[in-house]
Amino acid sequence: MYIVYTIIIAQVKIFKTVFLNDVVKTIKKYRMITPGDHVIVGVSGGADSVALLSVLHGLRKKWNITLTVAHLNHMLRGEAAKREACFVAQRAETMGIPCVAEERDVRGVKIKEGGSLQEAARIARYQFFLDVCRRRNAQKIALGHHADDQAETLLMWLIRGTSLKGLAGIPPLRDEIIIRPLITVSRREIEAYLEEKGLTFIPDSSAGEQHYLRNRIRHQLIPLLQQEYNPRIVATLSRLSELLRGENEALELMVGEIAQKILIAQNEQEMRFSIDHLKQCREELWGRIIKNIVAQLTGSSRGIYFRHIEAVCNLAAGTGPEKTVQLPAGWSVVREYNQLIFTGEKSRSISYCYVLDALPERITIEEIKKDICFAVEEVPGSPEEVLIRQKDVDFLDYNTIQFPLTLRNYQPGDRFHPLGLRGSKKLKDFFIDNKIPRRERHTFPVLLSRQEIVWVGGLRIDDRFRVGADTRKVLKVWVA
Repeated sequence: MYIVYTIIIAQVKIFKTVFLNDVVKTIKKYRMITPGDHVIVGVSGGADSVALLSVLHGLRKKWNITLTVAHLNHMLRGEAAKREACFVAQRAETMGIPCVAEERDVRGVKIKEGGSLQEAARIARYQFFLDVCRRRNAQKIALGHHADDQAETLLMWLIRGTSLKGLAGIPPLRDEIIIRPLITVSRREIEAYLEEKGLTFIPDSSAGEQHYLRNRIRHQLIPLLQQEYNPRIVATLSRLSELLRGENEALELMVGEIAQKILIAQNEQEMRFSIDHLKQCREELWGRIIKNIVAQLTGSSRGIYFRHIEAVCNLAAGTGPEKTVQLPAGWSVVREYNQLIFTGEKSRSISYCYVLDALPERITIEEIKKDICFAVEEVPGSPEEVLIRQKDVDFLDYNTIQFPLTLRNYQPGDRFHPLGLRGSKKLKDFFIDNKIPRRERHTFPVLLSRQEIVWVGGLRIDDRFRVGADTRKVLKVWVA
């Protein structure tokens, strides 16, 4: 009997060593913790978070780390949630670790943000952890996701439909702040560790909530796969996620470099890309490039789905002068000739109209932040001499002009007689011919005399008001 007990104790010690070695190996592999770090440990009271707290507590002196427990009551389960908060607070007090426990109205978050209750809980939970991290001046947030969570996530995204990034699953390290030291160990290993340590936890109460896809995967699909197809399905899927994550990260680095190469110009609200350069890339990469650009602009590609990516790809592949695709959160993508423009600026119709009873030397059009200048000159000799010595200035035969003059924005239906062309032309078609994007057309003021267009600001005069051989006085007009 003594030999049997000795063997059992030895096996327990071996298991404990293997478990801890796996966790430490993961921490070191992904450089999750640096000596001296202050780590916020998210503890719900379940097996995974209790095990995580125990492991980090055991490593705190060796690695010189400071721990703070953080617990969030989602205000969804009444007294049960309050009991969990008390359990976590008592566990932290027993271990001599400070605890921050708060409540957040998850249902209120759902109403505000939309989406499912689970997604609202996730948003509230991560915001809480980040808030505590900031308030406590901590460097890391440790969460208890494990290999079973990884397997469930991969299957969930596979069922719903996803990209390679979705199949890469839960990242062990996110944004250099959120760490998941248990990501390679299974739920069974975690519970065995707790049993060996004599640590209590609050059992999973979600088994009966089969209306959630993740719970059906956890309690129905994975047990079926383990029993009928692969007893090590959790480890297999976890390994697959790790492989795909590495490939996805390599692709993301490559795509980021491509996005920079095809970038033409950018500011805080806009990024312009060359469609010609994009078309030199393999079409299979277009979706990744577009998602990478959106993530750069918004800080995240969450909420950008296949339908959005496909619409932008079709936009880039299309023909014609202009088209727009709306993206979530007020962003849009505009194709302007050979450019793809990602912008957060809402297109707006700017209207202005200035009536001039006499010629000013300069008038400021506040709506477009441009100054229009005027000058009248006698023609000393041949009109051609005046035209040659003036650059960026347009000339009109002053005697053909009648007051009052009007300076206004372009309006649909406008027509004029472009200098050098026979007959009239729609101003819209003139803009298209000169590759003037729709959202910039209001920035070219139109000068009218007797409701006839005489000048399209900085682009062309009307042929009927041109300087001729008989012109003795010219009206000079230009954009300053």
